[in-house]
Amino acid sequence: LVTAGTQNFCQSTSPTFASIQLNESNIVWYTALTGGTLIPSTTALTSGSYYAAIKDATSLCESALRLEVAVIVTDPGTPSLVTAGTQNFCQSTLPTFASIQLNESNIVWYTALTGGTLIPSTTALTSGTYYAAIKDAT
Repeated sequence: LVTAGTQNFCQSTSPTFASIQLNESNIVWYTALTGGTLIPSTTALTSGSYYAAIKDATSLCESALRLEVAVIVTDPGTPSLVTAGTQNFCQSTLPTFASIQLNESNIVWYTALTGGTLIPSTTALTSGTYYAAIKDAT
């Protein structure tokens, strides 16, 4: 492993087995320490323990031992407004993105539904449509 211990991923980045960071190349993945099912590197990651072996590109032999890798894939959910619908603010109160009332904490704001630009919570609000996501603390 590049870093020892559990590897954490965000569901929103659509991680695959190829996303797991290891110091070696030619890694193959299995569902068990011995035997088990071969997992293609393009398979979407889910939380669990998986087992890595090195496969020699020339001889096609695999390492005798497999490395257990713990994976956590986190999806903190979708934000929800305290009151459904449009929220209205008075310009005289100098509202910011932090003024928007949501049921969750750790909210980050974007200019687009996917991709877009991150908007700091201290940015002054203007009329428009913005997109909130929950950022997991870990």
